[in-house]
Amino acid sequence: QLEARVAGLRKHPEGFVRVIAIYSSGIDLLSRIREKFEAQHEKVSVEIRYERPEQVYNAVRENECDMGIVSYPERWRKVDSIPLRDEAMVVVCNPRHKVAQKQTIEVKDLEAFEMVTFDADLPVGRRIREYLNIDTIKGALAVTEQISILPRRTVIREVTAGSLAMVQMSPELTRPLGVIFRRRSRNGAAFAPAAQEFVDFLVAHAGPEVDTEGFIEREGNALMGAGI
Repeated sequence: QLEARVAGLRKHPEGFVRVIAIYSSGIDLLSRIREKFEAQHEKVSVEIRYERPEQVYNAVRENECDMGIVSYPERWRKVDSIPLRDEAMVVVCNPRHKVAQKQTIEVKDLEAFEMVTFDADLPVGRRIREYLNIDTIKGALAVTEQISILPRRTVIREVTAGSLAMVQMSPELTRPLGVIFRRRSRNGAAFAPAAQEFVDFLVAHAGPEVDTEGFIEREGNALMGAGI
């Protein structure tokens, strides 16, 4: 009877799934994935909250959520992880910047330009870096002569709208993104049935074989066409 019940839960899961992700994991993409998942799993509700990396990690360790989504998942000790995808990093600036005229820029040539960053050795630098998110950086880049290095996917909408420009780097740089979860005992299941179903759905719709950048680009074009 127990085996039959568990099999039924796996086939028709129900419950509440708590996800905490870093801000740059893709709010638009994750929102769309959640909508599609809940449409197919009417008895499962998914909550996605966004925090800084350290807060995501602490929430996973303290069992405050079912899973976290972070970059460089291997850096977080005492948790297990599932690779999600590698994201291309690009140089970002305003369209009038001289860098924007290039198709590709050598990493060594970036030293000639002022970059949006802060001295991590200074307390104020650490605090500002904790406070700022990618949207803040993008806003600064649009009105200054500074440059930054950001995940390509996070700026496609602004590039489509013409408020920012992006340039490929040589050699290429990628940022790994992954799902972290609290380490269980040897015989313990990593996730409850509903959470496991969402993880599988997430990997299928935002994993390494999925064109997530194309999704954001299509979304950006659709918003532009609608005048949004």
